[in-house]
Amino acid sequence: MFNLDEALRNHLAQRQKEPKARFVAASVATLSPRSKPGRTMVVAAVAAVADVATVRKTITSMTAVIQWLEKEGAHLYVVDNTLCFRPTDWAQFAIVSPHWRALLHELAAVDQEQKNGSRR
Repeated sequence: MFNLDEALRNHLAQRQKEPKARFVAASVATLSPRSKPGRTMVVAAVAAVADVATVRKTITSMTAVIQWLEKEGAHLYVVDNTLCFRPTDWAQFAIVSPHWRALLHELAAVDQEQKNGSRR
């Protein structure tokens, strides 16, 4: 027999790491009685783009970008004057791409401060 509570709980557990707008859109599309497999992904992708556009408008500093990416689970670090970026979602490239030089300088400055602080 179909148990709606258990199905919803399993669905929520699988999608817990996704950005909220994408998560909500995918949940609604999946649980909709007229849902088609292709439509679910389209709705989720549109929601992800809308979510990134909203984030892009609200982020005002490189520190905020770094904090947002860390909150989303992405890894951003500097090695030998090279910006290394391991995203958790492809939509994060839209945020990092136009600001990569500023992010590199910000992270390099933080690393330098930490090195100088550890020598004292």
